[in-house]
Parts: sequence; C-alpha cells; structure tokens
Amino acid sequence: MQIDQNNKPEISKDLPQKKSINQPASAKNYFSRIHFAEENDFLGGPQKRNGFKLALWTIASAAADHLIILGTTLLFIFIGTLTLQAGFKTMVSYKMLGSSALCLYVAISMIYFVLFRVFLAATLGEYSCGLRLGQPLQRIQKNYSLKILARTLLIILTGVVTIPLLSILLKKDIAGLICGISIYSLK
Repeated sequence: MQIDQNNKPEISKDLPQKKSINQPASAKNYFSRIHFAEENDFLGGPQKRNGFKLALWTIASAAADHLIILGTTLLFIFIGTLTLQAGFKTMVSYKMLGSSALCLYVAISMIYFVLFRVFLAATLGEYSCGLRLGQPLQRIQKNYSLKILARTLLIILTGVVTIPLLSILLKKDIAGLICGISIYSLK
C-alpha cells in the first residue's frame, strides 16, 4: 500500500469576513475614543519624562505622599488621645503641642519614605505617578538602603522645600546627584 505524499490540503486565502454587529452610534464613538487614547498615550501618561516634566510629576507624588503622612499623623494623635482618655493638649503642654506634632510628623515621614522606598522602590505617591527611585540594577546593590536613607535625610534636613525647588530650577535631580540614587520615570 502506497501513500500519496502529493495530496496536501489546500489552504484558502479567502477567509470569511466578520459579520458586523449592529452597535449603536454611541458605542462606536466610545471605542474609537479608546483607540485614540491608546495611540496617543493619554492613558499611561508620557513614556519618557525628564527635566521640568519629571520635576512636576515629582511634586505631584510628594503632595500625595505628604497627604498620606499627614493623615497618618492625625490618626496617631487621635489614637493617642483615645488610649489615654485625654485631649492632646493635656498629654503635652500647650507650648510643646506644635513641636510634638511636628516631631511625630517627621518621624512618620522618615519611616514612610525609607520603608516604602526600600521594599517597593517607590512610595505610594511615586507609584501612582509612575516614578521609581533607582534603576533595577541599583535596587539589588547592598548600599541601596543607605542611599535611600541618605537621600531622605538630605531632603528632610534641608527643609523639604530647598532641594526640590533647586531641582525644579536647574531641571536636574539634585538629591539624586548628591546621594547617587535618582528618581526615574517608568518607560
């Protein structure tokens, strides 16, 4: 019994056309807007941010981070007053009220910035704005945590505003140049 090797199935180049589904005009318009948005990168933001745009996105992420820190500070103050069943004014003398709240704010911000950046490479504000601290190869180095700590201390000790303001004016990440770890935009 001999098998004929020449008998191969024919592949038709004419594929059946998809039947168009009757969609309302509003649905067609909606899907065309999504396609337009994907082509022009409106959904994911600009693919490469540097200079002034990167500084503005950094300010937006810092504002979100500081709102989170402020909320956490107020939560700790509230829990402290409930735990001690006294007002915050009675826990600390009236003259010390502002400095105590400020110290609590600074302590929470240090913990927040260092822990989130060490373990996630970004704070919640940086993550939501598409920013990361350090390149992936820098994140696996042994001194990554120390660089993050140095960067955070530098920014907090200079008054939180000085270094970011200089970065905006010079269009460079000054804290990154000093500490050796910069903020990068994703893709």
